[in-house]
Amino acid sequence: MIARFLIAASPALLLGGCGDASEVYPRPAADVRTVLLATDLPFPLQGTSHASVLARQTPEGAIELAIADRKGQAQLRFLAEVTDLGAAKTRVAVRFIGAGTTYPTVDKRIAEHPEIKAVYVKTMREQVDAQLDGRPFNNLAIGPEMMAAVALNAGSIAHDMQAAGEEFRRRDRENIEKAYAAEARGEW
Repeated sequence: MIARFLIAASPALLLGGCGDASEVYPRPAADVRTVLLATDLPFPLQGTSHASVLARQTPEGAIELAIADRKGQAQLRFLAEVTDLGAAKTRVAVRFIGAGTTYPTVDKRIAEHPEIKAVYVKTMREQVDAQLDGRPFNNLAIGPEMMAAVALNAGSIAHDMQAAGEEFRRRDRENIEKAYAAEARGEW
């Protein structure tokens, strides 16, 4: 029942992560840029293959935020467009701009799975919002996009978990056989 609801509702849930939604912050644009240039890796991505956020200011004054691998190569790139609204107010719109040339398969997979793109976009928007508001990352903010992604990818997730379990059992059997062989040779 819940899975049917999620599948039926997933297009609506995904719309929030794919558009160019923006937020207005009660801060001068220069201050916003300074904070964005120091953006940390979003909490849900810490401890994964992603290692850091590489940030740079574009000539137009936007901030490019790239989630990088452990070698410093950009895996996912976002653009935070910063618009000075005057009177110490600044609009920030975050959007996905692609993986770039280092990871061409990522762009292909993101195009094939907009629900995954929605999770990453919403995660980065929440990270930017948390940084600019001076508060911790709110995991609940990405909940609808995560639920939709899980619902739409449940089959492949189950398959991947099954394959990982089989690989674990194979390695476990192999290690047990090695231990018995070593014991038989008197190495233990």
